Amino acid sequence: MSVVVGKNNPAVRRCKSMAKCAICEKGPHFGNAVSHSHRRSNKVWNANVKSVKVKVNGNAKKMYVCTSCLRSGLVERA
Repeated sequence: MSVVVGKNNPAVRRCKSMAKCAICEKGPHFGNAVSHSHRRSNKVWNANVKSVKVKVNGNAKKMYVCTSCLRSGLVERA
């Protein structure tokens, strides 16, 4: 059985580049979706990333931040 890696992997091609936190760099995870009959297909779990306005050096800037960073107070909303 051959393994597809890199750009030729369909899971990598479907991945959204925006699903990455600007603070902790949490991004998508890749794996296999396994059906009841145990057939496997590529699966992507994207991080829960939101577009928010954040205070950076006193100025408001729009960033993609994951909800765990928002809840923990690592960023301050503008």
